[in-house]
Amino acid sequence: INYLFQQLREKSHETNAPYYIRVSYCEIYNEQIHDLISPSHSDHLQIRGSIEDGFYVENLFQTYIETMDELLTILEEGELNRAMASHNLNDTSSRSHAMLSIQIEQDIQGTDDQKEQMTRQGKLVFVDLAGSEKVKASLSKGKQLTETNNINKSLLVLGTCISALSDSVKRAGHIPYRDSKLTRLLADSLGGHGITLMVC
Repeated sequence: INYLFQQLREKSHETNAPYYIRVSYCEIYNEQIHDLISPSHSDHLQIRGSIEDGFYVENLFQTYIETMDELLTILEEGELNRAMASHNLNDTSSRSHAMLSIQIEQDIQGTDDQKEQMTRQGKLVFVDLAGSEKVKASLSKGKQLTETNNINKSLLVLGTCISALSDSVKRAGHIPYRDSKLTRLLADSLGGHGITLMVC
């Protein structure tokens, strides 16, 4: 992230055109979406989809930032709002998938018409996945059992989508993004023109 901000500053000076950085931070908990920047916005957040924008969370709070420190503050405060619990395997375990989205925009002049204004856009998405758990080993019951089942289901769907995308035959067919909110929100990252990196 520090490298990103450094590069944006350098490119901004070179092109004499500022970059605008927009951030959102949410979690998927029990297949419900919660806003981690502004929890008061979390009521009834829904995923919408369009040909132009793909899948997105309607009414998710977004804020513009200028510095690395502002981003770190968002991460620290958002982490405090995440759903956490303890069980037989971990004293403190994340019960949700967290998704930090950094959208970068720059207004530039057209190549043919200098009066024409265009917007260059890019997006960087960081996802902290909740770990899969064996129900018997974690001794989950009641609410925690529901959490564990939802976590495992969404991770299974993610694995299915990745497996299908890595197979040239299956890739040409149906990819089950809609089977989970996690994969719906990651659809453009997984199957679009982006680059995906998984760190275990």
